[in-house]
Amino acid sequence: MYGISISRADTVSLKCCRVGTFASAAFYHNIGKLDIIIQKQVIEIMVVHVVLEFREDANKAENIRKAKDMIDSLEGLIPSLLSMKTGINFSREERAMDLCLRAEFEDRKGLREYAEHPEHLKVIEFLKTVSEYSKVVDYETV
Repeated sequence: MYGISISRADTVSLKCCRVGTFASAAFYHNIGKLDIIIQKQVIEIMVVHVVLEFREDANKAENIRKAKDMIDSLEGLIPSLLSMKTGINFSREERAMDLCLRAEFEDRKGLREYAEHPEHLKVIEFLKTVSEYSKVVDYETV
């Protein structure tokens, strides 16, 4: 995909590829020549994995805390996991979920490696015993 934008009267930016490498073309009026300068402004595409969990049981607060601790312990154990954040909901809205996980991976392969990792599978087994249901969103950033 190629694009063009003009940031000043004498500078043009050309989007050269999908991952966002840019070439700047500067036209010097006094010389009358066109110089192409390649700049390393690469925008990485990464995969984001979001999971929302809902619980409805007598030990809800305890199970949410344990689930969060187990999920947080995965960071640093799974090589393809670039970063992870978890949060416990404080909203009282009826549509609210209880726990949110947001994880980042270099690509879809990294997400698959995470999903199949033995330590992640242990967390999943626990979540299945305490979660009423969950929702997931996986997407690529640009």
